Amino acid sequence: MNTINDLRGMLSEHAEITDTEAGARSASIAGRVRVGRRRRAAGVGVAAAVALVAATAVGLNLPSSSKHQIQPAGRLLGVSVPRTITANGYTYDYASAVTADPNGPSNSASVKVDATDGPVLVSWVTRGSNQEVVVKQPGGSFISNRPDFADHTVVYPGDEATRIRVSGHVPVALAIYHLGSAPPAGVSVDGITFRRDVPGRRLLSAGIAPEGANRVSFGFTVPRHPARIDLSRLCRATGTLGREKDAWLEVAINGRPNAGVGCSAQDSTFDPGSTWTMGPTRYAAGRHVTVSLRLLDRPKGHLLHDPHARIGMGAYVVTERDRSLGHGLSVPRTVEYDGHAWRLHTTRVGTASKGRPFTASVPASHERQLTYFTERGVSGGATATQMVDGHSDSDFVQSGIAEWGRWIEPGKDHTVGARVMGRHAARVAIGIYRMVD
Repeated sequence: MNTINDLRGMLSEHAEITDTEAGARSASIAGRVRVGRRRRAAGVGVAAAVALVAATAVGLNLPSSSKHQIQPAGRLLGVSVPRTITANGYTYDYASAVTADPNGPSNSASVKVDATDGPVLVSWVTRGSNQEVVVKQPGGSFISNRPDFADHTVVYPGDEATRIRVSGHVPVALAIYHLGSAPPAGVSVDGITFRRDVPGRRLLSAGIAPEGANRVSFGFTVPRHPARIDLSRLCRATGTLGREKDAWLEVAINGRPNAGVGCSAQDSTFDPGSTWTMGPTRYAAGRHVTVSLRLLDRPKGHLLHDPHARIGMGAYVVTERDRSLGHGLSVPRTVEYDGHAWRLHTTRVGTASKGRPFTASVPASHERQLTYFTERGVSGGATATQMVDGHSDSDFVQSGIAEWGRWIEPGKDHTVGARVMGRHAARVAIGIYRMVD
């Protein structure tokens, strides 16, 4: 195997992902990039004042790989192993390495990461100068041609058992990293952190309730200039009826309840600033705003008592607006996905209707690219489906839904587009992003 076409063939015929992993990782990883938006910190109410402090990171369970896992070492395939890798503001510490199965091909190595309380980062190294590899995972496969340890993928909290396989032209080995003890700058309590810096947003203030508390309030003062503010939520709780989303986080602004969001015991507490709940809302300069949260058993219901519940919220000022594409469509300029930062490179906009899909070309790039898809006009049970090179794998049933995470392979031209099934045409937009870290 000595060409990138050989690697592309492996995307469909080699290193198949088995078990019950695919659905969990696809949903979880897609959730890591916000479809919406993403200091002084002063948590008040039942939570004590929260300063911009460091805290112990979320505990991790060790990943299991197989009997071929080896102990930490200074070098792997003759290359020095980085002791730490930084991804989306978080520092990961080297934990272990995985080499190829001695009974299998030397150009392929895999690790099975079990469900964890915190993220696990997997990076890789190849022997020699040919560093093109295919990374196969339940959330989709991609081709990487970055130097040794300059690329990675991340398994996020709440994912079920996930197997990561990396295969190349030459011998391959994997390095496994666990979340480090020092959180990024921001507001941290009990290992839960609202990051200070998130793409296009900067933290003003946050409140994180103690474990088991069902109320928390915090406040912030709008900067000197009028500002657009987003609110990012933290909510993990078990309700009383056993439903998937059987708890409700009520959000009140200056004493007036005006929003809410469901949550469950399966929701992660890792990096809550990368989720989006409300906004952006424009506030006048100098205005003081108090945000109050209550954990309820249902919308407009009663206070929920769960000794393990965690609730909180961060207020972020918008520092970079989305790129407007007309017709009510817009795309973020900078995003995070799978442990990397991505910057908008170009867009494709058009109209799709039943029997008349929208397609557009994307020139070849030396590295993989990432797509974002959104539409306006799909309603009444119709579906809009994103396509890359004529292939699609998901449908949407309401206007305004967006999808992340379709890879565009490096080294050749591609087409992107969308098809619509329904009576009405839809305006569609696809953003193309390139890695910038």
